[in-house]
Amino acid sequence: MTNNRIKGKLAVSRAIGDYMYKDEEKDPEVQVVTPVPEVMVVERSNAQEFILLACDGLWDMKSNEDVSTIIHEQVY
Repeated sequence: MTNNRIKGKLAVSRAIGDYMYKDEEKDPEVQVVTPVPEVMVVERSNAQEFILLACDGLWDMKSNEDVSTIIHEQVY
């Protein structure tokens, strides 16, 4: 990975398509760029106010505190 891009050209968020980066002999899980999501199961507690689903690009621009403030301003 170069400059946060696959082979210096492809952003990871473009995992579907871009067949020039795929090897037909390999399963999706072992491709350089894969559409297979990373999934985690986490138990919530009542102290947690909300769950936010977002791409990692959000945190390239905003901190956890910034995002929490924006949500509180918009929802509460």
